[in-house]
Amino acid sequence: MTMQRHDYVEGSAKVQIAMILLLMLAVGLFFHLQSVIAQVLADIQLLSGSRPELAIKMAGRLLLWLVMLSGSIAIAISSYLIVLSSRVKKFGLYPPPGMPVAFKTPIKSEAAAARMRQACLFLAVLLFTQPVIGFFLWYRITGGAW
Repeated sequence: MTMQRHDYVEGSAKVQIAMILLLMLAVGLFFHLQSVIAQVLADIQLLSGSRPELAIKMAGRLLLWLVMLSGSIAIAISSYLIVLSSRVKKFGLYPPPGMPVAFKTPIKSEAAAARMRQACLFLAVLLFTQPVIGFFLWYRITGGAW
């Protein structure tokens, strides 16, 4: 059995469909969250005149909720990037064997794959800091008040 070596990985229609569905879900979620946040901000504004302590507490909870939501997304993406970089290290290729891609992707090996691995790790660390910094800012603004 002879192995054929290709210089690229063909894109997958399934991955393209999954990306389109994920994008549609993200856009729908964005508009839904925008309306929810707008309503909460309107409620905070109404409360600010009569009960400012409750308005501040609601604003702090909204900020914490946003930090936790964005932080969970950042952690999920970071985890994927760490798994991807470990597979790149194991196989010495990017994309690693068996990884589905959306479009025709050139295979990088050796130094180019190592640079891609380092970029994935850097981005993962950067994304992991987002929830930590967000929580720190929430704590500094609200004093940790629920």
